Amino acid sequence: QIVNVPSFIVRLDSQKHIDFALTSPYGGGRAGRVKRKRANAGSGEAAEEEDEE
Repeated sequence: QIVNVPSFIVRLDSQKHIDFALTSPYGGGRAGRVKRKRANAGSGEAAEEEDEE
């Protein structure tokens, strides 16, 4: 089974059968919506500050 919910609880003996989806941030996919927006906003502010100096 593929899981993209971090709070998915399983028994220890079933743990080896469950993994995160490849598209999930936990499974190596791209970052989430908010993290991407904050990264873009942060890089934009830094560029603006450099231009003002």
